[in-house]
Amino acid sequence: MSDTHLDAARALVAGVLELPVEAIPLDGSVDTIPAWDSVTHVQILLAIEAETGRLLDSERIATMRSISDVALALAGKTSAK
Repeated sequence: MSDTHLDAARALVAGVLELPVEAIPLDGSVDTIPAWDSVTHVQILLAIEAETGRLLDSERIATMRSISDVALALAGKTSAK
């Protein structure tokens, strides 16, 4: 995964959470970013769909928990492999 996708993921999550990008660590997740709750999770998913023009499948929705997962979704990939 490229730094560009990670930077885009951080920017997207920061925008949804109304936080500065610097407040979103590269290894951030629902477990480490207090503002990333169930409501903002849905907003993040909708922002990804709007950004990519693609609907996320239910498996992707259920497993998306981190900045890396957001970056993969923005890149259109299903896993880090």
